Order: sequence, then structure tokens, then C-alpha cells
Amino acid sequence: MVATVAALCLAPAPARAQACCAGANAIAPGRLALHEDALVGLQIRGAYVIGSFDGQSRFHPSPAGAVEVDLEEALLGSLRVAERAQLTALVPVAQTFRRAGGLAEVGGGLGDVQIGARYDFVLAGESLRIPGIALLAAVTVPTGIPPEQARKPLATDATGLGFVRLAGALALEQQFGRVLVNVTGTVAWASPRVWPGPASDAQDGVSLAAFAALGWVFPNSGALAITGAYSDELPGSVAGARSGDGRAALRLGLAGGSPVSDHWRLSGGAFVDAPGRWLGRGQPAQAGLTLLVIRSWS
Repeated sequence: MVATVAALCLAPAPARAQACCAGANAIAPGRLALHEDALVGLQIRGAYVIGSFDGQSRFHPSPAGAVEVDLEEALLGSLRVAERAQLTALVPVAQTFRRAGGLAEVGGGLGDVQIGARYDFVLAGESLRIPGIALLAAVTVPTGIPPEQARKPLATDATGLGFVRLAGALALEQQFGRVLVNVTGTVAWASPRVWPGPASDAQDGVSLAAFAALGWVFPNSGALAITGAYSDELPGSVAGARSGDGRAALRLGLAGGSPVSDHWRLSGGAFVDAPGRWLGRGQPAQAGLTLLVIRSWS
């Protein structure tokens, strides 16, 4: 990552470079900066289940004696295929420790592989009036084991969704002096279950998500940002009939990243699914940490 001199931060050319680098450092660490052609990274994520939301959006803390810890290590890589276009792949390995009802169990394995693409129509900082505009698309491939195929009593060997997931997003990003702002909207569609058996005619509902980040950019192109993401999944279906109440969550976070050298950078953060009435629906709530180490090539 190329350091930016503080006195030149407001000049158009350095502002373009710094906005892109800062966004890649803190907001979307798998994203290539302007001067990068490829990168590989190792991401480590740990999360602790603090409770769950029922179908009426009521939060329930984890009962006494119930514990769940989720770990994930993921190898990711990004490649520039055109001046403003890049491809990204992520291969995760997941482990779960779960204790409930007098049982304690550990399981894990390969998770669902994700492949994504990004095209920047306008780069952040390229125009003083128009924000950076990017279109993103992703597919999640069901390479992991879904819950209905788990063999262990507490299903800790479940590592995947069990269906193909297609997602598209529009991201807007701009830097105002030292302040970095990002707003992203996502829509995702899930295929019917691809595994044979009783759940093969089940399908999750369409999911909508909104993400926002407000960050501060440092002279070395590092950045620190507060983030918020709200996702809402419509009710699913079984045999063509509505099933369940869908899922929702509000995730709050603190994310940051900084270059270590011209070709190495670190990113990390903390997050929590906000507990409280009407802040989630039909799913567990977690708190956790992430760390990402990246090596890039120009």
C-alpha cells in the first residue's frame, strides 16, 4: 500500500488512491486497491452465540449450560481481470463447539465456497460530485454439509446451507477529506434444497440487506470504521406453501485495516448482533472477532 502525504490528502489524484485503499483496508478487505493486480489472504473468524430471536422478534439469551462457539478459517483470492473489474473466491473451513442438554460436541469441515465479481463504474474519489459506484455479484456453492444432512447429535458437523445462493449488490462509496462513507444494498435468492430427502422441496425466501459504514482514513491509507448491517429474509416455502416467519438481524461492528508494507496488510474487527425486541427474527445472535492477513501483487 502506498502511503499518502497528509498535506496532499485533499488533492484529486491522491484522494482517489487513498479512498480506494482505505475502502479495501477496512470496509471490503478482499477488494483490490487501484495499484493491485492480485491478492491472497487468510481470514480467521470466531463467534459466540449470545442468544436467539424467535419468530415474533423477541430476543432470548442463551439458557444456562448452553454454549456454542463457531470458528472459521477461509482462504480467499482476488484477481483483476480488467481495469475496473475483479473476481474473488473464498474457500472456508468451519468448526463448531456446541453444548446443550448435557451433551458436548465438536465438529466441522469444508464450508460453502463463494465466488464473486465486482465492477467499478466510478471509483471513490474520482469525482467530487458523484460517489464511487460499483456493481457486485456472488454465488455461494453448497460444498458444505447442510443441517439436515448432519450425522452428529448436536449437528456440529453441519457446515453449509444446502442450496445455491445468488446475490447482487450496488455499492456507493465516497471520501470527504478524512471521512469515508459506504452504503451498499444487496438482494439474494436461494435455490430449492439440492440435497435429497424430506427437505428437498424446501426453499428459503428472498433476502434483502442494507450495509452502511462511516470511517476515518489515516495518512498511511489505513482506516477505522463503524459499521451497521440489517438483513431481512422473507418467509420460505415447503412444497409451494409458506413456511416460517423468515429471518432478520441487525449487526453492528467496528472494522479497521492498515498496510504493513507495500505488499502486506492486516484487517480485522469486532461485531455483535444487536439483542433486543424487534432487532432480529428467527435466528441465533452472535458476537465475534475477525482477522485477515493479505499478500498482494501489483
